[in-house]
Amino acid sequence: MFVPAPAVAFEVFANGCAADEPTGDDGPVGDCGDDVAADNPTTANPVVPAGAGVAFSAVVRNSGNVPLSNAQVTDQSIEQAAIDCNGPARGNGQPFLLEVGQVVTCSASIRAVAGQGSSTATFVAEAERQPGARTAIDPVSDDIAWFATAAGLELDAFVVTASPGSDADGNGVLDSAPAVPLTEVDGAPIAGGADPTANHLVALGEPVWWLYHLVNRGAVALDSATVAGAGSGVVCSGVVLAPGDGVWCVAPDRADEPGQIRHVATATAIDAVTVPGVPVGAGEVTATAHLFVPSPELALTVLVDGEDTTTAVPTRSAGTSVAMTYLVANIGDLGFASVLLSDDSVGVVECPELTVGVRGLQPGETVICSSTASVPALPVAAVHQRCIRSS
Repeated sequence: MFVPAPAVAFEVFANGCAADEPTGDDGPVGDCGDDVAADNPTTANPVVPAGAGVAFSAVVRNSGNVPLSNAQVTDQSIEQAAIDCNGPARGNGQPFLLEVGQVVTCSASIRAVAGQGSSTATFVAEAERQPGARTAIDPVSDDIAWFATAAGLELDAFVVTASPGSDADGNGVLDSAPAVPLTEVDGAPIAGGADPTANHLVALGEPVWWLYHLVNRGAVALDSATVAGAGSGVVCSGVVLAPGDGVWCVAPDRADEPGQIRHVATATAIDAVTVPGVPVGAGEVTATAHLFVPSPELALTVLVDGEDTTTAVPTRSAGTSVAMTYLVANIGDLGFASVLLSDDSVGVVECPELTVGVRGLQPGETVICSSTASVPALPVAAVHQRCIRSS
């Protein structure tokens, strides 16, 4: 008596590897061979570059004693229409009839995203267990895995005015995260000039520290990571970064020149994993930070009854009251929040525009202050001392 016994052998391959185990970047690079129908013993996942296609191959063999109809292969990562079980013929050949002992190979491609990838394929079919009655057999599934490498460097630049910490090894790498808090100003990516909300203001001669945060955002370890800063040369080098790891590199400096200072840092590294024996450069990536060293300066012009005292000395009778006008000009590159003006003949001179306003005295602006003085009885021209204090 014939007893129907439907059975199937089903195995899926990734780049020709059985790839049953997700083994990260510790696996064969590229593929495991062309004979995907063979029982390939390589269970480790293949390693491919991120963005590349992983060759999906599903091999199904009818190991039972009855034909299998309405046979189909699906995979959670691939649209079924893209799984071709028909070879060079038109269409994808699904569903198909699988005769006893027949082997069918279905193929497709899966785009590898950086990091560990995996997928599950499933085979379904129907079999005639009783004459004229076809029922579904139990689904059969198999898993595959792959690992996609992607070298990804990320670099941020900052400038701080207090020591960020120690560099015990002298290799330019901080022993720990910066000991000073970082703000948007510290990492100003564009020049802000004297604008304190967009740019660091540092007094001439003050010490500064350029900080560079280097992070491996990729899925593969990087060797020989280097950060070099414009004007400061190599800041740190020979750094090894596992995926997700980061270091802080530091370059001490001094604000010894007035004006806008811009530092552009460049980072590079080597990916020695994706293609063994053929190191691939990672980077270069850049980051920029700025500081501004202001040159504050005020100019004072004094008018007596409207006459400029720098070109002529006006004469007046003793006891005469004269109108004193003071033109205070900001000829520097930094705004002053307040200006205090005093004259030895009249004392403190009021500057109402400054005492009332909130902007202070900005570069290129002039404020007019005024007072009155009485001409003393002197045999020679009076010489007055004026003092300006600003903040």
